[in-house]
Amino acid sequence: MRPRNRRGDLVDPVPFVVVAGLGVLLCISFGPLYLDALGVDFAVGVPLSILVAAGVCVAAYYRFVWTIDPSLRGERPVDARFRRLWYGGLLLFALFLLLLLPLV
Repeated sequence: MRPRNRRGDLVDPVPFVVVAGLGVLLCISFGPLYLDALGVDFAVGVPLSILVAAGVCVAAYYRFVWTIDPSLRGERPVDARFRRLWYGGLLLFALFLLLLLPLV
């Protein structure tokens, strides 16, 4: 079954599945341990991590399925792709710094 966007057009589910899967993986694997290092009990940390993972899934669905326009597919200019890759790398670096915060 292929998902449809808000206009009823068929969309490719792969970007949504990849982003949602990686988001859930990171939230469930790092969330409880990270919150435990900050002093939050596991009984609170695990449900909170599951709630954040559900939020990541909702955001990914909204971005990659609900609001996508399949007619705009095509090659993007190199500078736009490089800028997006650069910003993604900066965000990943910031995420790693956040994950190192309890170790300081």
